[in-house]
Amino acid sequence: MMSPEELYIAARMLKEVVFRLEHHRDYKTVMKVAFWSFVCAVGLFGLTIDQFFSRRQTIKSPPGFRLRGLAEFLFSRRTFDQILEPLLRDLYDEYCAAMAEGRPWKAQWVRVRGYWSFWAAFFAQTPISLVKKIHQIWKATIP
Repeated sequence: MMSPEELYIAARMLKEVVFRLEHHRDYKTVMKVAFWSFVCAVGLFGLTIDQFFSRRQTIKSPPGFRLRGLAEFLFSRRTFDQILEPLLRDLYDEYCAAMAEGRPWKAQWVRVRGYWSFWAAFFAQTPISLVKKIHQIWKATIP
């Protein structure tokens, strides 16, 4: 028996073939391919009818996507480039490597570690950036 991920991939591939053939002019060919794709998916791969027709692919934003926007907004370009961006880049790279290896638990652990590292650096850097910002405002207001 195939794993659920393999079944899902097979169903997506078959549905994609049917989608591409829908634009073909020969209606009988499209119907034949669609029918045999469905038969193969149900018979060979053990999919149910619900699995074949109801699964949808969702696109998720990568880990750290919103954190990147927050950090770029709150900190100077230099601080972001030197301190926070490397943390987010490592988080993204390690997460993608774990997912490519098919290790979702490791990917979740990488995500937790990456978020912890980001927030630790964020709160360590915030007072420094705040003092610099206050100093800039003070210098601008004093003639």
